[in-house]
Amino acid sequence: MKLSIIVPVYNVEKYVVQCISSLLQYKTAQVEIIVVNDGSPDQSGALIQFEFMKEIQAGDLVYLEQCNQGVSVARNHGIAHAQGDYIGFVDADDYVAESYFYEVLHAIDEGKTDIIEFGWFCFSDEHTEDIKVPMYVHQNFGLLNAKEVLEPIFAASIWYSCCRVIKRELIGATSFPPGVRFCEDMMFLYDIYDRAASIFHIKMPLYAYRQNTVGATALAKPEYIQPMFDLYRSILDRDEKHFDYLKASIVYVVFSCSLKIGCAFAWPADLYADLLRLRLRFLSLKMLSVRKMLILIAPGLLLKWKSRKAKNSNRSL
Repeated sequence: MKLSIIVPVYNVEKYVVQCISSLLQYKTAQVEIIVVNDGSPDQSGALIQFEFMKEIQAGDLVYLEQCNQGVSVARNHGIAHAQGDYIGFVDADDYVAESYFYEVLHAIDEGKTDIIEFGWFCFSDEHTEDIKVPMYVHQNFGLLNAKEVLEPIFAASIWYSCCRVIKRELIGATSFPPGVRFCEDMMFLYDIYDRAASIFHIKMPLYAYRQNTVGATALAKPEYIQPMFDLYRSILDRDEKHFDYLKASIVYVVFSCSLKIGCAFAWPADLYADLLRLRLRFLSLKMLSVRKMLILIAPGLLLKWKSRKAKNSNRSL
């Protein structure tokens, strides 16, 4: 088996049939589809078993169930059952393009590569017009030396697991963090990229990503912040530039979450010295966005500016 695709399912009864249909429509004998029902309380599980019973019985679709433990555990459950040399992930409210399997399997056959990347396009229920603007994590394509593109990848901080396929051997014992429901892709992927030797980047949008009207940071919760500090601690001694970009992204996430939940942007004492070092090195991080740079070097000033902007907006009403 060359490729296993893992689809975690939770409260997606409106979309799950479209998602699985897109996978089964273009599936080949070299591919297995593993659906993991994460204790979904809606009709997702019943729909899957009704609509795809023939495929489940024929072994074309592997259907697993677990009590609700979150998307990380569901993906780990799928990885444990996967038989493929490479593993990919698809969210149950999205779908794949017609050429998804052809292009990914072609990249696998091209030679030994650790990670296969590809483009995606976004769509939403509110916008029915068929505008498929391709997006990519970085602008280097073909077979690449992983170490040469780590900086733009870590600087972009676009950690969608669904626009990558990863060699099973490279995943090894790495798993999605159980109990973490925010930035779990970043926590899973950064270490895999750091250990990768080669990347094959396909210059084609192969994935259709359903855009939520409300982003995850807009629904930020206090429990999102501690895992970010834990992640920073785990890479505290890494001073390579791509890890500086990762640390800057963690600072950005903590700041954004703090702002949304209305608490002070406080940094743990044991991490503060490294944060100061990172601030002194910000000029060398040339691919850092202006917003992340401001949050890194002057979060207080940014907060004051936001507060003043909000007051001016209220006055104009």
